[in-house]
Amino acid sequence: MNPQSNSLRVTRTLLIILLVFLSLSGLFGIIFLIDPSGGSVGIPLSLLDNLPIDTFVLPGLFLLIVYGLGSAIIAYGLLRQLTWTPIAGLLLGSVLIGWVIGQIVLWGPPVMLQYTYLIVGIVIFLLSLIIRRQGIE
Repeated sequence: MNPQSNSLRVTRTLLIILLVFLSLSGLFGIIFLIDPSGGSVGIPLSLLDNLPIDTFVLPGLFLLIVYGLGSAIIAYGLLRQLTWTPIAGLLLGSVLIGWVIGQIVLWGPPVMLQYTYLIVGIVIFLLSLIIRRQGIE
C-alpha cells in the first residue's frame, strides 16, 4: 500500500463520518413534518416572515431528503467506491454552505450551530475535492 493510497483511504473515511453525522442531523427534519409550527423544538414561525412559506414543512422535507437521505446515499457510494460520489459530495457541501449563509443573511448574526454546519459543509466540500482530484480507491 503506497502512502497516497493510505492518505486517500483516511480522507474517504473522514468524509464518510461527516456524511453520516449530516445524515443523522437531517433526520431532524421529521420533527418539522410532525409539528410544522416548530413549536415543539422552540423555533418561532416568525423566522419564516421573509420567506414565501408559512410552516416548516418544506424546510423539514429539505432537511430530511437532502441532508438525511442524500448524505446517506453519498456515504454508501463512498463505501462502495462509486465514481460519482466525489462530485455528489462537492454538490452537497456547496448546498450546505449556501443553506447556512442563507440563514445568516435572513436571520442575522450566526449562532454556534450555524458555525458548526458551515464548517461541516466546507470540510465535506474540501474532502470531496481531494478525493475527486486523487481518484477514488
